[in-house]
Amino acid sequence: MDFKIRTYNLKTKTYEIREYFIDVYGLIWNSDKSLPKDVIRECWIGLKDREGTEIYEGDIIEISWGDGTKVECFVFWNPNFCSFDFAHLERFREIQREKPEISNLENALEYSHYSGPKVSEAERYRVIGNIHEEGIEI
Repeated sequence: MDFKIRTYNLKTKTYEIREYFIDVYGLIWNSDKSLPKDVIRECWIGLKDREGTEIYEGDIIEISWGDGTKVECFVFWNPNFCSFDFAHLERFREIQREKPEISNLENALEYSHYSGPKVSEAERYRVIGNIHEEGIEI
């Protein structure tokens, strides 16, 4: 699997996919040996959706089930299991309204966790947006 990172520029509110490298300390550097500033780094999770779009951390995906049911989730990094996971978007928003004192990460981990991405189910996934367009910060 390739290691790919995209960055979301907080000033221009745009995405960039470019070359980065990781040093022995785990720092991610630009190819010109500068540290990226004012950006959020998001990793490719190693899967493509049913239309061939690469799925990145921070993407909102629609999962379509055989019975016609559709669920919207977003991809986030789960530090408890060192893996990518999905959080149920509608449930996440409900918890934000009902329990504003809970951090967004705790919400995603404890209250709105849906499942993890699976290669065998990638044909059910479709990227439909990203958390930055929705104003979600993890």
